[in-house]
Amino acid sequence: MVIRKYQLLFISLLLMGTGILAGCQSNKANTASSQSSSTHSEVQQSKESASNQSEGTQMNFKEIQAGDYSSLAGDWEEKGAHGAHLVDLPGKNRWTRDSSFYHEPLKVTDSGIDTDPTGLSMNKSKIFWGDDGHPYKFTTKSGVLIAGTVGDETISSAKFYFYPQGTPAHFKFDHGVHDMPSKNRIFIWAKDNDNLWYYVQD
Repeated sequence: MVIRKYQLLFISLLLMGTGILAGCQSNKANTASSQSSSTHSEVQQSKESASNQSEGTQMNFKEIQAGDYSSLAGDWEEKGAHGAHLVDLPGKNRWTRDSSFYHEPLKVTDSGIDTDPTGLSMNKSKIFWGDDGHPYKFTTKSGVLIAGTVGDETISSAKFYFYPQGTPAHFKFDHGVHDMPSKNRIFIWAKDNDNLWYYVQD
């Protein structure tokens, strides 16, 4: 009789231990699932935030081609100038950081781009050198939007290169001038003396 009581007590304790162990394992599983869900949510939010940030700072090629420059609006800082006549090396093109060869800061409004009253500018329909305006067309190449004058190439032929952040420039740099692919950039080329001006969005 005494042995029977001990057997029943042992079985009761065994069942209680099994229940407690199952409860602990269930709590651990729920905690791990909750932590995993929380981590996934945080990662997803981080990705969405990064995506929104990227979209908010990228050039909008479709808008630019439609004549809407609002994604570029503001003053752009000139980082360098390039051309045969800009430095004392006859017949050789190179970059210079000498601000005396620069235009005024590039100004972009919702409706156009302007360097200074005598420099290159563009609006929805034409590229201008001073008051001399020429029609242009857009092309895209390797993630770059290019607006170039059409027709016979003349001394006033020009191109605007739109480089969004993350797209390296294809130009060769030297003499302290370097590419800044972490920023939006505009390069303006003119047939006259093969000049090139380099601007970065502030």
